[in-house]
Amino acid sequence: MAKQRDDIKVIEYVPKHQGLFRPWIVVMFLVAWVAVLIAVLVLKMMMLRSVLPVLMFVLLVYLFVCTIAALRKK
Repeated sequence: MAKQRDDIKVIEYVPKHQGLFRPWIVVMFLVAWVAVLIAVLVLKMMMLRSVLPVLMFVLLVYLFVCTIAALRKK
């Protein structure tokens, strides 16, 4: 019986190193942009129109930072 316990191999989970890019963040920004766009059309508020460029600018900055980080790793 003790012999069988010595033969057991344990597989350990080793998490992969994830980069800065996360697809769900891009999807979140795009969904937020569409939600604000729909809110602008429905509510016709000028204040919400100023949020659209800000959301897209933040998304572009995030993608730019991810691209620079990916190029540095090469």
